[in-house]
Amino acid sequence: MTPGTWPRARVAALLAICGATQLWALWPATQAGSWGCDLSLHLAETVELRRAIAGGDAGLWNESANLGFPSAYYYQVLPQLLAAIASVLLGGLVSVVAVFQATILLPHVLLPISVYRAMRLIDARPSEALGAAIAVTAITSTSTWGMGVDSVLTRGIYTQAWAMLFYPLALAHAWRYLRDGTSLVPAIGWTLLTAASHPFVAVCLPIALACVPCWRLSVGRTLRRCALLGGGTLLAGAWMWLPIVVDYGGFGGFPNRGTDEAGLPPRTLLRLVVDGDLLDAGRLPVLTALLAASVALVIRRRAGVALPLLAQGLVFGALIVSGPLAGKTEDDLIPAIRFLAPMQLALAAAAGVGGARLLTELASAWSRRRPASGRALRWAAPAVAIGASLLAAHALRDQVDRHLRPFRLHRAWTGEAFDDLHAVMTRLPRGRVAAAARHGISHRDHWWYYLPAVYGGHTVVRAYGAGALQSSTSYRYLFRNDDLIVAQHARLYDLRYVIAQVPKAPPGGFLFARAGWYGVYLVDGGGLVEPAQIRERLGRHQARDEAVRAWLAGEGPRTLSLLAVSGEPRADGAGAEVRAIRRAPSRIEIDVVVDGDGPAASFLVKESFHPRWRARIDGAATPVLRVAPSLMAVQAGPGRHTIVLEFRRPWWTWWLLIATLGTLVAIAVAERRRMTTCVAG
Repeated sequence: MTPGTWPRARVAALLAICGATQLWALWPATQAGSWGCDLSLHLAETVELRRAIAGGDAGLWNESANLGFPSAYYYQVLPQLLAAIASVLLGGLVSVVAVFQATILLPHVLLPISVYRAMRLIDARPSEALGAAIAVTAITSTSTWGMGVDSVLTRGIYTQAWAMLFYPLALAHAWRYLRDGTSLVPAIGWTLLTAASHPFVAVCLPIALACVPCWRLSVGRTLRRCALLGGGTLLAGAWMWLPIVVDYGGFGGFPNRGTDEAGLPPRTLLRLVVDGDLLDAGRLPVLTALLAASVALVIRRRAGVALPLLAQGLVFGALIVSGPLAGKTEDDLIPAIRFLAPMQLALAAAAGVGGARLLTELASAWSRRRPASGRALRWAAPAVAIGASLLAAHALRDQVDRHLRPFRLHRAWTGEAFDDLHAVMTRLPRGRVAAAARHGISHRDHWWYYLPAVYGGHTVVRAYGAGALQSSTSYRYLFRNDDLIVAQHARLYDLRYVIAQVPKAPPGGFLFARAGWYGVYLVDGGGLVEPAQIRERLGRHQARDEAVRAWLAGEGPRTLSLLAVSGEPRADGAGAEVRAIRRAPSRIEIDVVVDGDGPAASFLVKESFHPRWRARIDGAATPVLRVAPSLMAVQAGPGRHTIVLEFRRPWWTWWLLIATLGTLVAIAVAERRRMTTCVAG
């Protein structure tokens, strides 16, 4: 029995072993905590989603960072949502942190099954599919933007790992549909799961599909199938992209793309491939050598599935090196380095196919020379697969330890202070908290920045990634005024707590608790809502961003003398006062008093503006003004009033989500009727 004819039970056992070795290799990550890089931010969002689900909050306004943003409105959050739902269902049996840690491991453990199934769908032999599955899980790289633990444990690109779990199945089913006219509904379904985890990975799917060998079909049939696949996917996924188009004014964009996200120069990328740092960093270049074997198979015209995989790798590589030439746009929606993960997946899978083909040919040659050795060969191939999986897991475990070493050292240095200060903050009243480089907290120390939201329920003023970046219109100003947040903008942003090194205390802060070199300082942020003066409105053709930055650098934030970005300001009345504030995540209720018989008074609401916030004064609708930098204001006339602000998602977003299932059912019925007609004909 050759490796190409392995029975299903044996393949299932080998895949189970491969997944188990992945779990063993990644397990140390759960012991180091989940505060490394952006993982802490995704954990904070998971906690907020859990709160919303448990409390029946359909608005899903997320307080956790950047003065609030709507979860799952611009940035899809399927992985965090799965963790939140699982935590709610488990109740108090398992902590939300433990559930989140499990979701960090899960996509890596399931990836071998996903890749194997995808390869089989495109008619790869079982041995080739298994080789690809093992090779993909064995990727180690010096880049922190690509596959596996390189990105998850260093940068915390948690959602990309989930998207890359669904990506092979989406690509394989789409490939099968374009070639054979089957699997349309699974292709759309897996594509939606990919996009709901990380939208950019879904953008890579049509690029990869361009490498599908459709030359056997007529051009007209291929174009019709592409139109049905693309149109069906857009229709079924309207709940993801339509809110971005309709409410683009509330989209934060990507104003802080790092220079390393622009892509790589051709020479740098070529060096990564040749030196083995793209697939085999820190070990012998096994995958790189097998990739060369796969190229040799293509040259010998016995390519099979290797050719389109290599073609995908070349196309994604070309896009990566073209990134620096394209430059940076205002919102920067297409960062070229994000093509790296699909490139690594394609090249590693091709390497696995090449290795499996070599093993098959060697086994066939050996059996021809010694026919009596068939039984030994029957067990030799699975043994080689198990050995390869164990070696890959051992290399991966070394890589995990290497990635976790800086976190462990930092934890050992600040661990006691970290635990003590967060224990203090869990007992303090809820309020906004910040840390800044000027006060001794590096922006890479994400645990100081974000975990107060997880463990203490405090709102974090600024976050550097994930939904809090893309979905908040306030981020571009919070980032550019990093140190001013504590020194000059505490009142503008209702800052109440600052975590700082004691020798670098914030001005005007009161040291409330200290542990080692670190302390928690109390700051007077003025309250979530305050009376304010709106002096002027920014012109339509004025360079709005530059004007707001100039205003932030002056005395306007300290005195709450505001600029109106939208809406017409009116004269402010004297004697305005806020009597009470009642806060829920998607609702703010304020009792105010405006003295006299004069004009209306303006009240600044220190929450990020979004066009779906609605305001009522004593039950009557009133406009929500957008004021600099990107906050909200409401104006009320003389007298006592109750102002209610609510974040309401458009009704059609929920109907579009429900309609997704109906769209898939309709496509499935149409496909079944078409197949029945073809068979009957």
